[in-house]
Amino acid sequence: MASSATPTSESGGGRASAPSVSDEADSGDDESLLRGDRVPDFVLPAADGRALLFYEFAAGQPVLIASCAAGWSRDTVGNLASALADSTERHALQAVLLCDQPPDAVTESRGFVALIDDASRLRRHLFGDVSNDVEGVLAITDANLRVMDGCVLDEPADADGFAAVVNGLVEEARSDAGREQATSAAPVLIVPRVLPPGLCADLIDGFERWSPVDSPMPAADGSGLAVDPDRKTRRDALIEDAELEQELIACVARRVLPEVQKAFCYRAERFERPKLVCYDAATAGHFDAHRDNTAPDTRHRRFALTLNLNTGSYEGGELVFPEYGPESRYAPPAGGAIVFACSHAHRVTPVSAARRYAVVSFMVEGPKSSRPAKDS
Repeated sequence: MASSATPTSESGGGRASAPSVSDEADSGDDESLLRGDRVPDFVLPAADGRALLFYEFAAGQPVLIASCAAGWSRDTVGNLASALADSTERHALQAVLLCDQPPDAVTESRGFVALIDDASRLRRHLFGDVSNDVEGVLAITDANLRVMDGCVLDEPADADGFAAVVNGLVEEARSDAGREQATSAAPVLIVPRVLPPGLCADLIDGFERWSPVDSPMPAADGSGLAVDPDRKTRRDALIEDAELEQELIACVARRVLPEVQKAFCYRAERFERPKLVCYDAATAGHFDAHRDNTAPDTRHRRFALTLNLNTGSYEGGELVFPEYGPESRYAPPAGGAIVFACSHAHRVTPVSAARRYAVVSFMVEGPKSSRPAKDS
C-alpha cells in the first residue's frame, strides 16, 4: 500500500516529515517546495497533446499535485489517476498528475488533468531528491496555490489504496486549515464616484447600437480566440461615440489612476481601449474563474479595471476572488470602479435578474499596450 507518512505541523502528532514537502529550508542549494511556498507556474503537454498552463488551469481551488515513479506500471499510473479524478468531485478541488506516460482511460473529470513530465524534470524541480524509480509524490495546496502538506507514495497501490492516501491527505490538510482559518479580504481597490450618472446612462443606451458580439476566450497556448459559453457568457462592444469614450477616459485618468498609484505604488500610464460589456440574466451571463494575464497576448497586463454602470438594477454579477475566500463578493457602486492585479484568479457570478452593464479595461506595460482589448 502507498505510504501515509504525511508531514505534520510543528504541533503535530509525531510522524516523520516526508522529504517531498518539508517545513524548513536546509543550507544547501535545494529549491524544492516547502510548506508555505507557492507552486510556480509551468507549461506541460497534456495526455491529449494540448499545452496546459498551470496558472490558467488552477484558478481558485485547492490543487492536488501528484507525480508517478518512473518504475511504476501503466496499471499503477492509472490507479493513481483514477483516485485523483475521483477526489476532484468528492472534495471540490483540482488535481494534476505528472507522469512519463499517459494513463489509460480515466473517469472524466473537469478538475483533473494528466501531464507528460519528460524525464521527470518538473518533478525534480518541485519535489527535489525523491527516488525517481520507486517513489511517487503527493502534495496539496490551498486555493492560493501555497503548499499545505504532502507525502511520499513509496509503494504502488490499487485505486482504493491510492484513494485512501489521497482522502487522508485532503482531510488532514483541511483540518489544519480550519484551525488556521482567518478570512482575508482580496487585495482590491474600490473607487466610488468615478463616472457621473448621465455618462453611465449614455453608455448603457448606446450598447445595442454599437454592434455587440459574443465575448471570446483567449487560449493559454496562444492559438487564438474562441467563444466558450460554458466558461463565459457575455456580450462586448467598443464605444463608437468618440466624445463619450473621451469623457470616460478622462474620468478614469482623473479619479482612478491617482488612487492606483497611492494604493499599489504603480504609476499607470497606458491602458487598453475600454470595452462596454453586458451580462444578461436571459443567458445566465457569467465568467468562470480565470486570470487576465496568462495568454501570450495578455501578459503585458498589470491591473484590471471594471466600472459598474448600473449596480442595484440587477441581481448577481458580483466579482469573487476564490484565492482569498470563496464567500466574499465585490460589486462597486454604480459609476464606481474596482481595480485588482491581473494575476489574481477571479470569476463573475451568474446574473439572475435583468442585465449588468460595465466597462472593462487593463493597465498595461510594454509595446503591446496600444492594442485594443481582445478579451477578458
